Amino acid sequence: MDNTMRKIALMLFIAVGTLFLSGCLVAAPKLNPSYTPIPTVSAEVPEETLGDAEETPDLTPTSAPIAEYDALGRLISGNQHYMQYLLFHDIQVYEQADDTFMDIVVKNEYTEPIICAIAVRFFDEYGEEVATSNLRMQNGQYILTLEPGENYIYAQIDTDMTLLSLEFTLEYDMTIGVLPSS
Repeated sequence: MDNTMRKIALMLFIAVGTLFLSGCLVAAPKLNPSYTPIPTVSAEVPEETLGDAEETPDLTPTSAPIAEYDALGRLISGNQHYMQYLLFHDIQVYEQADDTFMDIVVKNEYTEPIICAIAVRFFDEYGEEVATSNLRMQNGQYILTLEPGENYIYAQIDTDMTLLSLEFTLEYDMTIGVLPSS
């Protein structure tokens, strides 16, 4: 039995060695002149280009956009940049006096207040939207001014069904944007 295992190991070694030796040694592409025709140079101008001369585009270099950084030194990468500073936690959906509410604590980790608008959307087990509402500040404003640190926001959701066990999403209103107040 020991001799059989040695034969199998030797055959496996030979098979793997053969695969390594038969592989490509250099993976750099090269043009093969026997397959690639060399274009001929002609002094004649094709008739198609003899018509009205089009203006050639200005190829002078333009100034590159200046990179902008936020107050914490991070490169501003787009209109969703400031979302990274907002953390949502302690989310509660509850019913009280025949109304449905959502309370959320938002932590703003940026050095300045961030202004945004956020909607909450609830979905049934089939993925259909069944209720929606806008989140508000404690003073009732829909445009949220989230100060650095923890902020308490809420939503009152008009519905005639229970939402307590349904999936929901929080969606930024990008027409307002997510930007610092300054």
